[in-house]
Amino acid sequence: MSIRKLRRELDQTKDELYELHFAEPSPEVYTERRSELEYQIVCLEEKLELEKAFIPFRLTLFGFVVVVASMLLWLYVKKY
Repeated sequence: MSIRKLRRELDQTKDELYELHFAEPSPEVYTERRSELEYQIVCLEEKLELEKAFIPFRLTLFGFVVVVASMLLWLYVKKY
């Protein structure tokens, strides 16, 4: 998932939790739904941190691919 989608989903979940506080459902429903939403928020935050941690790896991999492709192109041009 992209970082934008994760942030958007995280914001929606936080908004849903905020709205739950004002909806005043029964205590059992409130407790259960609040726990579910808080768990979703924690999971989304962990996914977001993981995606951010992989950014340098992805950039390095992309750079490597570009360099290798450039070298192959250069070898092809030099050959002919």
